[in-house]
Amino acid sequence: MDIIAGNLGLNNTFKTSKEEKFGVLAGNFNNDMTTDNIHVIEDGETKYPFFGKGRLGRALGFIDEQYETYKSFSEASVSDIFDTNTLEKVLHYQVDTFASLLLQNQGDSTFISKQLPEKAQTSPILGIIPYDGDQDGKLDLILAGNIFETHPDIS
Repeated sequence: MDIIAGNLGLNNTFKTSKEEKFGVLAGNFNNDMTTDNIHVIEDGETKYPFFGKGRLGRALGFIDEQYETYKSFSEASVSDIFDTNTLEKVLHYQVDTFASLLLQNQGDSTFISKQLPEKAQTSPILGIIPYDGDQDGKLDLILAGNIFETHPDIS
């Protein structure tokens, strides 16, 4: 069987590739007993926060104390901002695509990944229903999804 994999789609602010992955660090960065999520982008082996000082400074007060200017924060990598001990304790996930995909079974326990058409990339796919809508004996796919609770600086 082939697999249809719904994903965030390509119509969003976050960009990623095999060479420059997008990730999230999840942990208690400011010792307040809650999980903080830090979105990160990679430039080679170096990770940088996706969001700037304004947004992260509100969430993590020590950032405003540690970096007085926006310029100094813009040049800081994740390993500059957080100590090694902290980074070893957090979860780190990364992706190299947000595209929704067809994973085509090659019959030998391997799959070839193919992006779904552009129209299927305009919104996240949160549900997929196979259905023979045109009654030609072949299954069609009904895709559904959207995101309503998006922060204003993420489109």
